[in-house]
Amino acid sequence: MWAHKFRGKIDPKTGRHYSARKVARLSKGQVDNTTVSNWWKEELPQRPPPEELDMLREAILEWEPSKAVPTLWDLLVKRQADQGLPAGISLALKPPDGTLMCKTLVEMVKLWALELGQQTKIENPGTPRENKAPFDTNCVAELSGNVVSAKTVRDFWREPVKQLSQQDRDRLRDPVVGWRPSSDGPTTLWAFLQRMRAEQGLPPGVLLALSVRRLSHWMWDLVRSWGLGMLKETDPTTGEPYVRNRVVALSGGLFSFPALDSWLKQDEPEVTDDQVLSDGSESQNSGSL
Repeated sequence: MWAHKFRGKIDPKTGRHYSARKVARLSKGQVDNTTVSNWWKEELPQRPPPEELDMLREAILEWEPSKAVPTLWDLLVKRQADQGLPAGISLALKPPDGTLMCKTLVEMVKLWALELGQQTKIENPGTPRENKAPFDTNCVAELSGNVVSAKTVRDFWREPVKQLSQQDRDRLRDPVVGWRPSSDGPTTLWAFLQRMRAEQGLPPGVLLALSVRRLSHWMWDLVRSWGLGMLKETDPTTGEPYVRNRVVALSGGLFSFPALDSWLKQDEPEVTDDQVLSDGSESQNSGSL
């Protein structure tokens, strides 16, 4: 039927999929949108067996780049050619950026991207670990074969943190903000977070990476609170309050001196109008004596 050819197709005028309502308008009254919608539903493929989806998901999660299969996209194309994909799984790409359209496949790639977000052992060649995370959003997008964008990867990494329960937030807040270096424990906050992840695990989506772009605003607030709190503590090696350079070093590269300096300025109490008037009146009185 004429209406069937529009299902799953992109309207070049809008860049979006044709809707049943749009197709009905194009028919000039021959069919209504309900009829078009029902026709399309009849064409939907049956859901594939769960085990087939599990096998594809595992293949994606276990994939590692190689000369033969350098990107995730290459893996998917090769798998389709060698053994086919589960029913309903499509490698169709969305114009003009060429990103995946199949929602089920995007969810699998999302899990893969979240796994990469937790990687800390593999480092980009020539990049010191204290300066950059092993994987940033651009790197993950490139490894995917650009079938997901860097912006989409960033959204993947932020989404689970937004869904953290208050219990998970409380479980992380006190240990992170309250951590202090000791002779028999981790020497930096970064090392403490790594040990915490290894021994206790972290809620899904809470990523550990040495890059401000990789920390959610919520996690960044914990690191900020720790840094400001450390400046109020006494450094046992000097008997004096911790200096800023020492706090930056103890963070393990999680933030820089300028970042800590900006937090200090933001943390300074604001002077109210009443305080200004009070100071001015006191100054006037003292001058009249």
